[in-house]
Amino acid sequence: MAVGELDAALEGVLDDRQFGVVGSDGPGVMVGLVADGELRSVAVRGLANIEHRVPITRETVFHVASVSKQFTAFAVAALADEGRLL
Repeated sequence: MAVGELDAALEGVLDDRQFGVVGSDGPGVMVGLVADGELRSVAVRGLANIEHRVPITRETVFHVASVSKQFTAFAVAALADEGRLL
């Protein structure tokens, strides 16, 4: 994915008109593009705090706590399915 395409890839991702959330009116996301160990681009959409209408910025800190364990477990399971674990 080219650097310029990252922002475009997020267009419409957070739109959920069924729940009254359009674009940057609801919970958000930050996505980074890393190539050759270097951060090439960052795209942000939505709010970090809905109640106070605080938008996500490049400086937003996300407190992921134990949520990342699920992603690690999935990655390990996928590697095991592929026979890539010793």
